[in-house]
Amino acid sequence: SFSLCVGGFGGGGAIFLGDDSVPAAENMQYAAMQEDPRHPEFYSVKMESIQLGTNVLNVSPQTYQQGYGAVVDSGTTFLYLPEQAYLNFNQLLKAELAKHKDKIMRVPSPDPRYPDDLCYSSTSSFLNRLFHQSERERQQRETRTYQEKDELLTLFPNITMEMAGAEGGTIKLSFPPSNYLFGIAHRGSHGFCVGVYNNHDSGVLLGSVLMRNALVSFDLGKRRIGFAPGYDCDQM
Repeated sequence: SFSLCVGGFGGGGAIFLGDDSVPAAENMQYAAMQEDPRHPEFYSVKMESIQLGTNVLNVSPQTYQQGYGAVVDSGTTFLYLPEQAYLNFNQLLKAELAKHKDKIMRVPSPDPRYPDDLCYSSTSSFLNRLFHQSERERQQRETRTYQEKDELLTLFPNITMEMAGAEGGTIKLSFPPSNYLFGIAHRGSHGFCVGVYNNHDSGVLLGSVLMRNALVSFDLGKRRIGFAPGYDCDQM
């Protein structure tokens, strides 16, 4: 058995080998590890549904079983969804962020090779309100940086994943938006791009972005994968 704890936007984290070295996590929930003779090398779970904010993606559970199913893969950077789920995810996210058009705006991808990336930054009016402070406070650039990033993150919805549980039934895991976003710079301000991509009919890939500040335990003996979101991996 082994466990991973990936740090936040600044990096860091740790890997733990063996049962005795795994840190305690009261909120650990275990998903059943799926047996797939076609791909025995993969650590897979059975995805039942994905929810963005209060909205469940409008796809059947069978959609997530396409291809190689739902694979937990620390060697993959981002999240990859079947095409139907990916399109619905983007649709719901755009609708949610449209409620905050006075604060957040879509901006071009920092990489021209990927013009369809969903990237967002603060509007100028939002920044002006956020940083309307004394001259002395304006000089505290580091404080402003963290404040802007934190305020911007609150506009994005959480992502919740429902998986088949190791003890029967299902488990629900809620992750903050930092578990599907990556940071960018845009014209001197901070922003985020959405790290969720189209995997067409090849299944689901749960990459390392989902493991940010989450303890993920691969219990091979009991054929289960544990998830404890909200773990402070940066302090390890």
